[in-house]
Amino acid sequence: MKILRTEQNVPSLPKPNQCRVVYSDKLPPVELITATFVYAFDGDRLLMTHLKSRGWDLPGGHVEPGETPDRTARREVYEETGARLNRISIFAHIHMHIDGPEPDDYAYPYPDSYMVFYWAHIDTLENFNETDEVRERGLFGPERTRQTHYIANNRELYRAAFECAVDLTPKPEAPWKHKAFALILRPDNSGYKLLALHFEDTPAMPLRFPGGNLDPGETPEEAMYRELYEESGLGRLKILRKLGVHHYYKYYIQSNVERHDYLLLAPRNTPDQWSHVVTGEDADADYTFNYQWVGADEIDCLSDELNTFVTPEHIPELFNNKSR
Repeated sequence: MKILRTEQNVPSLPKPNQCRVVYSDKLPPVELITATFVYAFDGDRLLMTHLKSRGWDLPGGHVEPGETPDRTARREVYEETGARLNRISIFAHIHMHIDGPEPDDYAYPYPDSYMVFYWAHIDTLENFNETDEVRERGLFGPERTRQTHYIANNRELYRAAFECAVDLTPKPEAPWKHKAFALILRPDNSGYKLLALHFEDTPAMPLRFPGGNLDPGETPEEAMYRELYEESGLGRLKILRKLGVHHYYKYYIQSNVERHDYLLLAPRNTPDQWSHVVTGEDADADYTFNYQWVGADEIDCLSDELNTFVTPEHIPELFNNKSR
């Protein structure tokens, strides 16, 4: 069991109260579980329900009298999305504790109750029609998923479920894409910051780094410098070191990826922000990329696919800033 975070006086509960988000594969006392929710995946795509009351959300809901939590989870997912699930596995729960006297109209177990979170793989998707509560269902890849309000506020749970459910091990039958990316540091008065970009037409997407595919005959370093110039206009910055090579399967392109990441150093007078129209012949040519510098306290804004080496172990300069 690992406590992810603790919150005091959550508005939806009688005050004073305390809520703990806990990673655990153990089911809490069944009689105290009030609701269940499911992170259900098809490959790396997350199943979500578009509730009329609050937009895109995780399928789930209240435990009915006589129901087991896993039966509730399956029922709610089917009612809200039309999906039938394979085996479901608990991976987290929220423990809610009321510190004050029990309110007269309180309808839940007192003083402790739980909401349970499962992960699962989708077995089948049956036809789904709009209901009084649900507008539609959606299957979203990692980048789109992170744009939803619910996942933006529950990133840690999403990451944990993703790691349980999604196998990113390279697949023998899949083709390979070879890529190279530039992670660029710039010194400032507090230490160092990291260069990141977002697409002008989709500013809500997670931040990324300049980089892309190797052309035939290119070395990873040559490709990194070419992509850097095409996507940002920056020249041959000094390479501090090669951060590493990461191998994984990417469902969106149905290919294995070999990614080479380099750490570079930009001069202190590099602009704080700028926009650049991408050159070259790749698919992103003529797109506008907007650039900014981010600190260690902003790395949650980075793409989960590309942040493999954004750690204190690999880039201590970023995490040893004087202001931290």
